[in-house]
Amino acid sequence: MGGGLAGLSAATALAEAGFEVDLHEARPFLGGRATSYPVHPSEPEGERIDNCQHVLLRCCDNLLDFYRRLGVEDKIRFYKAIHFVRPGGAVDTLERGPLPKPLHLAGSFLRLGFLSLGEKIALIRDLRAIEGEYARRGDLDSFTFGEWLRNRGVSENVYKRFWEPIVVSALNEDPEIASAKPAFQVFAEGLMGTRTSYEMGVPAVPLADLYAAAGKA
Repeated sequence: MGGGLAGLSAATALAEAGFEVDLHEARPFLGGRATSYPVHPSEPEGERIDNCQHVLLRCCDNLLDFYRRLGVEDKIRFYKAIHFVRPGGAVDTLERGPLPKPLHLAGSFLRLGFLSLGEKIALIRDLRAIEGEYARRGDLDSFTFGEWLRNRGVSENVYKRFWEPIVVSALNEDPEIASAKPAFQVFAEGLMGTRTSYEMGVPAVPLADLYAAAGKA
């Protein structure tokens, strides 16, 4: 097995099923694209840096199951508010209110100051389109999320202030490169899945520390 997230997850599940698993990783650390490494390779115990923020949402069931298997789920801190910082420093917050799903985010969404009323209406239409297409389209991995947004005629402001920050944070990839399939999942299962599925989880330790248990298993 390789030492990326997929390989680690598979290896952990197989080990729990009684198999002996060998990990073969070219790099001196586990986690693939979502990991930590020392700033100075000659000082392995020195300061480390995460190579991506790799936040996750509560809808990421497989990743959370992997963390539970490793016994590190308590190392993830979840936040019910998503903050958008505007040029100049003003902050808008998206968080659930008292209404049931699918209106759980409606109150804070309508108060977002970086979107005009027309942009909010268009954004709602696009989110509804994602919800419908995610359930029925089988070709979402054949084009990028950026292509889908451009074909929908999304304004540059909505693209830069709403879509891009969420996609980059959740997928560690620009919408112009990210496949539409995982991006659709973020919005269909995350923002519009359940009242809590949008909540953002951030590791409270360096990413590599999350995988230490897998390397010892």
